[in-house]
Amino acid sequence: MRAMNRRVVPPARIAFTLIELLVVISIIALLISLLLPALESGRNAARMSMCASNLRQLGFGIWHYAADHEQELPAQQDYWYDPIRIYLELEEDYDILDSDGTYSDRIVGYTMPAYSCPVQEVYNPSDGPAGPYGMNAPNVVQTTTAERLDRVPATTFIFADAYAAWVFSPNAYTLTHDRDGDGVLDTAGAFASVSYYYYNHLRPRHPNGYLSGTVDTRGANFLFTDMHAEFRTLRQWINNDRNMWGDVP
Repeated sequence: MRAMNRRVVPPARIAFTLIELLVVISIIALLISLLLPALESGRNAARMSMCASNLRQLGFGIWHYAADHEQELPAQQDYWYDPIRIYLELEEDYDILDSDGTYSDRIVGYTMPAYSCPVQEVYNPSDGPAGPYGMNAPNVVQTTTAERLDRVPATTFIFADAYAAWVFSPNAYTLTHDRDGDGVLDTAGAFASVSYYYYNHLRPRHPNGYLSGTVDTRGANFLFTDMHAEFRTLRQWINNDRNMWGDVP
């Protein structure tokens, strides 16, 4: 029986045309552009949450300090971050020996990593690797006198994101300069002459940086006397929103 000759047909080759390839690339690029803002928003929310958690911890340190000192808070000259270390279950002495043979202090939430805000923006070279938190001055903490925590209104903030250990009220230092050029006075003359001290030591780190957004979107976390942390915008800070600065009797 004669064998039948069969022609083997190779399988069809599947290939993209140039137009199809460009369409696929365009779709992928579009998906990435849609996802990136959502991912960045989630990261910013996580940073704000961590910063708020740090503020609450500092607040509990202050609360315990006041409970042991007849409700008096540390005076401005005493630097709040030293007296409350023990209440944060941190070592009392953070002085360490540097490579040049000198000792330097590691400040809670400032040049020491513990309780520092995750948004690292250093404009003053002396700030070190992390920005600090500051207490409300002069309505909560004053230069040489200690305010009583039980006299501070519930609507008044204790701590906020800051450049230094204190955030000075626009009421105490009248706003005279527009440091970021957005048409809104935001800085007192006493601080305007120093390039890295915007907003009377307030540091509006959120949503994602020092100068991100506008006066109505960028802002800071504030810790109030009832120990809740809340985000307020820069404009709300300037306008003393809901009497957040407080008028301590």
